[in-house]
Amino acid sequence: MPLIRRRLLAAAVLALALVTTGCTGASNNAEDNSTGNSGNSSDVFPVTIDHKFGETIITEKPETIVALSALSADNLISLGVLPDVTMPDTWAGDEDGYNPWTREAIEELGAEIPPTFPFNAAEIDYEEVLSYAPDLIFATEVIYDETVYERLSEIAPTIMAPAVDSGRDGWREQMLDTGAAVGELAAAEEIVATTEAVVADVRDAHPELEGHTFVMSRGLLDGDTSMLVYTSASRLTEYAAQLGLENASIADELAENESGYTGEVSLEELDTVDADLWIGFIYREESLDLTLDNALLGAWEPFATGNYFAITDRQLTQAMSFSTPLSIEWGASQLADAVAEVIENAEG
Repeated sequence: MPLIRRRLLAAAVLALALVTTGCTGASNNAEDNSTGNSGNSSDVFPVTIDHKFGETIITEKPETIVALSALSADNLISLGVLPDVTMPDTWAGDEDGYNPWTREAIEELGAEIPPTFPFNAAEIDYEEVLSYAPDLIFATEVIYDETVYERLSEIAPTIMAPAVDSGRDGWREQMLDTGAAVGELAAAEEIVATTEAVVADVRDAHPELEGHTFVMSRGLLDGDTSMLVYTSASRLTEYAAQLGLENASIADELAENESGYTGEVSLEELDTVDADLWIGFIYREESLDLTLDNALLGAWEPFATGNYFAITDRQLTQAMSFSTPLSIEWGASQLADAVAEVIENAEG
């Protein structure tokens, strides 16, 4: 078992132990309350979690949890708290809808794989959710709107995604908020510290990544005249930046737009975008050729110098998109190794 996996598993065992031996309290901001209540984990409630549609008050430790987000399920599982049901990943997951890092963590806990819903995030079956009689619902996918929140809140207290400008949408804050919501903040803090140590180890092993500015985008689709760029507020860019790479200035500029997480750059204006590395996600098979054969992209510095990494691996793409402690442990070294090879080949 990899060292980091042992560390995270130990943190999950700590989470289970804290149910009877005590944990740390939380309210509006998990970090602001990290030195709060001690004693049984039920003593920390009520807990209040802020999100993009307001706040959710959890009055007692939840026993039945529905995770309408595989990302939230990841965070719960790393705490040793298995949701009673979750959403399948039908794009990158296995036949049961699970990614490898999630399945491995569940198996290492000696637990059974939780069932998954027979629907996706775009078509929630509220009656199916209600049938589980949940005490708490995690619905942290950014596509869920206020109507979804209102419907789910009629069933049980519901935690939505944080507001873009809240400063609480990074993986650390989401881990802490998840821990606070289920009365396991101390264990969540341990997991954050462990994951930061893993990231530091990968970063130290790849000093060649330091100082390289990157643009991260979706690969081109047929008819595209602009490039969909992930901003510095995105989980995807956060995943890469923590390894020593630096977001190009365009990523910061686009983070100020309305959506926060993505923006567009005209292909004809790429010569104004200062970056020496491109990392792109190939979501469709035809996108790879459309991207690599585009003349405007070919003239842009990252492509002209060979400093580009087109990610075709669905699981690595999802690991970066999830950006949870479990997916960081699974994919950080893979990404760092691949980008380091690109840089070495371009410089050679």
